[in-house]
Amino acid sequence: QENMEKKIQDMINRCAEVCEKRQAEFQENMEKQMQDMINGCAEDSEKRQAKIQENMEKKIQDMINRCAEVCEKRQAEFQENMEKQMQDMINGCAEDSEKRQAKIQENMEKK
Repeated sequence: QENMEKKIQDMINRCAEVCEKRQAEFQENMEKQMQDMINGCAEDSEKRQAKIQENMEKKIQDMINRCAEVCEKRQAEFQENMEKQMQDMINGCAEDSEKRQAKIQENMEKK
């Protein structure tokens, strides 16, 4: 009787030990999985943040490039207009000069 009770008690104790060990392993695995999940989320978040940053920098660079293109185009147009105005002025002066010269010539011939 006493022997049986001791064996039963030993069995109960061993079961309790195994149960505690398994529970500790389960707990450890759950904590590890949770930590892995948290790390994964943090990594994903960092990657997403880096991608957003990269896209923003690209958009800003594209904007700068477009502004530079527009600026260069406007500057070229301005330069072209200025050259045209200068040429028109030179032509106008030449015309006036020719008219004056012709008038002088005409007056000289009359005299």
